[in-house]
Amino acid sequence: MSKPVIVFLTTAWADIDDRIRAGRQPGGVPSVTLIWKECLINGYEVHVFITTFLDRDWPRETIELDGVRFHWINMSCHKAVRWLQKRKLIGITRVFSILWQMKMWKRICESEIIPNIVYLMRPTFALVGWRWAKQVGAIIVLRQYGTRIYQFWGIEKNLIQRLRSLGEYWAMKMPMDLFIMTNDGSMGDKAARLCGIPVEKFRFWINGVNKNLRFINYNKQVGKFKLGLPKNAPIIMTLGRLVFPKRIDRIIAAFPQILKSFPKARLVIVGNGPLRQQLSDYAQHLCVETAVDFIGVVSHNEIGQYLNICDIFVMSNDYTNMGNTLIEALTCGCCIVTRNVGDTMIIAKNDLNSIVLDPGEPEQFAREIIELLGDKEKRKRLEENAYAWSMDNFLTWDERMAMEVHTLNELCRHKSSEKLI
Repeated sequence: MSKPVIVFLTTAWADIDDRIRAGRQPGGVPSVTLIWKECLINGYEVHVFITTFLDRDWPRETIELDGVRFHWINMSCHKAVRWLQKRKLIGITRVFSILWQMKMWKRICESEIIPNIVYLMRPTFALVGWRWAKQVGAIIVLRQYGTRIYQFWGIEKNLIQRLRSLGEYWAMKMPMDLFIMTNDGSMGDKAARLCGIPVEKFRFWINGVNKNLRFINYNKQVGKFKLGLPKNAPIIMTLGRLVFPKRIDRIIAAFPQILKSFPKARLVIVGNGPLRQQLSDYAQHLCVETAVDFIGVVSHNEIGQYLNICDIFVMSNDYTNMGNTLIEALTCGCCIVTRNVGDTMIIAKNDLNSIVLDPGEPEQFAREIIELLGDKEKRKRLEENAYAWSMDNFLTWDERMAMEVHTLNELCRHKSSEKLI
């Protein structure tokens, strides 16, 4: 019996495709590469069609990650896109989308692959993937890693935001066989109802987590020293891509007040992004630059080292704080301060496993962080509760991926039985 064939259509992923091409272990969003590997383990022939910026001599196809066949598609217009990105005109790059859609379809036709499942990683190639699936009689799956559809179409009346998200909105209204949405607090379940997605075709899952993140009986002072930080400094940490919705500026704005009570405190920012220089300039403007450490990108395997040395972990996002970052901070047993936005409080329980601010402006962050740094017993209680709650409520990544592949297998069996009738 031949192997079932699953193809993934996707654009580039930060710290994933570039690291793979460099011969390194991928980082980035864990669920991206883990589903490829889990499908391999379960006997699928796995193909990834991916648009990205390629060196001129990079081959059209390579086999990576112990058996995943990558079909590399150069996005073209590299210099123009980079020029627009540097000038914060990324929205204009959408004009190249038609070209990239055409390149994806051309490569699909050239491949002569007949898939059993077409799996869309984000809505970018929804129309192309849907057409392919219908042409060959394959199952079509749309996978989304959170969404702002309900924010823009169900709450706000901002025409510009609606126009920007129109492609995603229509993708969610297309007749897919399965919709998988990460429950990251961005109200994806409400977006699904808004778009009329049938309940039986919708899966709304929280991400998995590595439950070994916590270093039991770890000496934080030693850990800080190993990472080049003052071993006696109170460490306030945040983690994420340096983009506007993450609102890391809120934590920087809180730091002048924090330093008045705890002059040795340090803000450790792990991650990178287009606002790196702007945030650095802001710290300098507030005269706290010597207390702010921009660590940059670290591999996913290294994140635990930072989580285990922080005294307080903060998240100050605009739309939701319920994502991988908060899940991992809870699992590591961090003392957490965050904001009540979106569905954050599904996993962040105020005064039980975290402190949840409402609305969560800089002065509130400063006040709560100062109180926690001065109350070791309260920090300890929140840390232990966070760890215990995560052990009881989160799946491991293996469990989460197995659940997804089981659902794909069921779809394949149902499709096969329909053909026999």
